[in-house]
Amino acid sequence: MEKEKINGLHWSRKIEEEAVKNRRSLNQNGRTYGTYVTTVFLLDTSASMSGQGLQQMKTAFKDIIDEFSLHPSISENVMVVTFGRDVKVIQSYSNDFRTISRCVDDIQCEGGSPLQEGIALSTSGIQAAPYACFGEFHVRTRIVIITDGRPTGFDTENDLECTFLNTLGINLAREAALDTVRQIGRWNPIFCIPVGKDPDFCFLGTMVMESKGGKLIPFKEARQFGRYALNIVLASKVLERMPIEDQFSKDLIKSEVSRTQKLQEQDLEDVCEIIGNRHAYCSSSKLLEDKEAEEEIEFLERDPNMPNVGTRVRRGPDWKWKNQDGQGAGTVVGHGTRAGWINVEWDTGLMLPYRYGCNGLFNAYDIEPCEEPRIRQNHTIAVGCLVQRGPDWKWGDQDGGDGNIGTVYRLKTPTEIYVRWPNGNKSNYRYGYKHCYDVKLCDPFDPCVKDTIRRQGEASSLKSAHISSPKVGIVLDTSGNSLHDLTSGQSSLYSCKRLSRTKKGKYYFKNSTGNSKNKTWQWRALDNSWHDFSKSDNQAIENGLAQGTVTTVLVNIRDQSYRVNLKKKIMVNTKSKSVSDIRLQDKRHDQ
Repeated sequence: MEKEKINGLHWSRKIEEEAVKNRRSLNQNGRTYGTYVTTVFLLDTSASMSGQGLQQMKTAFKDIIDEFSLHPSISENVMVVTFGRDVKVIQSYSNDFRTISRCVDDIQCEGGSPLQEGIALSTSGIQAAPYACFGEFHVRTRIVIITDGRPTGFDTENDLECTFLNTLGINLAREAALDTVRQIGRWNPIFCIPVGKDPDFCFLGTMVMESKGGKLIPFKEARQFGRYALNIVLASKVLERMPIEDQFSKDLIKSEVSRTQKLQEQDLEDVCEIIGNRHAYCSSSKLLEDKEAEEEIEFLERDPNMPNVGTRVRRGPDWKWKNQDGQGAGTVVGHGTRAGWINVEWDTGLMLPYRYGCNGLFNAYDIEPCEEPRIRQNHTIAVGCLVQRGPDWKWGDQDGGDGNIGTVYRLKTPTEIYVRWPNGNKSNYRYGYKHCYDVKLCDPFDPCVKDTIRRQGEASSLKSAHISSPKVGIVLDTSGNSLHDLTSGQSSLYSCKRLSRTKKGKYYFKNSTGNSKNKTWQWRALDNSWHDFSKSDNQAIENGLAQGTVTTVLVNIRDQSYRVNLKKKIMVNTKSKSVSDIRLQDKRHDQ
């Protein structure tokens, strides 16, 4: 393939076309009745895989396919995608294992390593295939990536920008691939098999951690992976005979398995792992519930030193994100789960986190408040629009009283919106749902609307000053001189935070005096009791959260290594793959 300009429309069409082809091929050459699974293999054919990488990739792939052929009780439907100089499907869905095994015989390694585009094309296999159910296990299409874990664009040989960023430790291709994995991995497990002379285990490990049920497969254990579906079926049968509990010990699982049949040690380990990680095989409705719950977290207000949800913003003095903002304004939609980060949805529709404040590792302000109203174009309503009570309002004084104006900060559907009111209340409302309108739009240029917004802003500022005193520091003019001391000479006791420019050119400081000494991170044991992490592990977790870019931390408990996932609030045993919950506990509540 010649170097092309990658765009969303091109890949959307390509994915749709391949999904149609693979749906047809699955019906003709595969089987989706009885006991079956679907697997998409994504093979790295970039220049970096030449030699040892290519040989190991072929060996691992053929070993798995050969193992599939040994248990005909399960129909293993296989699709194969390659990514290198070209990204293409080289084998549509089939369970003809001889043909599948031969499809890699003549491949050659050349070009870049466009992993993100390869993962995207793999979704055509997900769209084409229904998922299977084994007891309470809902088994969706698996993506198995065999690579050295060194993604690039299609051709980065002459890409000076990528070369420069790489010298700074910034790999845009990796970030793009991880973003795609996060979207897919919520629903479909992603497995990685590292191959080559020096595969990037850290990056590939991060990828599988971002997916439910994913796993890093050592090259030498590839054949064992060919038995994974067989062991899922066995795990489902074992689970039916076990008591209903949240967690099972490995000894209990092994004891239950031994009652019916004798397994090889590795099969037994797989069964224990699958049962321990069964939450990854839950129903689509449960996954959707979890997704909605996680999304709600992104829209919370956590930090009083940050602009409220609904605040209009523009790029600030420390902006470094090129044209992510479309060179326009946006709306604060939530305070990030990572300290010092704030979530903004730009008027273009793109929502991303940005730095706002100091978290111990940086002191930066990518955005700053502005008074630029949201201008609707082809939308009936949009994030950032101003609203007030409509003709079908039935929610009492949630808005703080008739006449108050709120800001739309989220559109769940085109007819269900979320609004933040000046009193701090937030909730969802109908805007056209079944022809009902709880709220109506306000014209941001209407003098009456402007006057209401001004009065609401003044009332909010006075209330904040009253509630947070004496933690509120001082008001300064643009030269930094004190205009009014709100704390009777005690403002020097509090460190100044972000300066928020007011309409009159003044700056307003807020201060935080949170105490973390009474809080500690804990992990949950099999008997559901909670135990404190050691001081060193606690510090490692806190440092990871403070850094913002760190998503996992390694800890050691009772001579066992665990990888703590800071986003999912779980820890995974690096050897047994058993999963435990973690939490941040306020010790004062235990006293």
